Amino acid sequence: MHFNFYSTALITVACLLNACSIGDTISPNAKTPLHQVQISAQNDANTGSATAVDIVLIYDHHLIALLPKNSQAWFANKSALLANLGHGVKVVSLQIPPSTASTAIALPQDVSRAIRIVSYANYLASNAETIGNLSASKCVHIVLQQSSVTYAACA
Repeated sequence: MHFNFYSTALITVACLLNACSIGDTISPNAKTPLHQVQISAQNDANTGSATAVDIVLIYDHHLIALLPKNSQAWFANKSALLANLGHGVKVVSLQIPPSTASTAIALPQDVSRAIRIVSYANYLASNAETIGNLSASKCVHIVLQQSSVTYAACA
């Protein structure tokens, strides 16, 4: 049998992540309408600690099924994921302290080519719901709360 490096890397990542998945199947030609992300943090966000937030732009539809379905898996495997996923993803990494007013996040210039955009927030509480699919809206406001994250269309 002949396996190329790309196939081997994808299989390795899938095994590492126990076949985690984000969402449903999409057309390879589908593009996200997202062009703006705003983020804010309440006074007691993440129990008063700064929160690492990664906004992940996916450009290759084959990679969607390989992304973790929770933030804990994303942050635990981030280095291996980025090494294996290559140019098929871009990541905007942020560190958001509590009491942060609504701030616009700079996205890559080629955001319109992304087929899926998700965010992962690294909360101290491992049971916090901290992943969001940002792909459906033109503008999404991420609000970091004490033990959860909310995602809403921008006002």
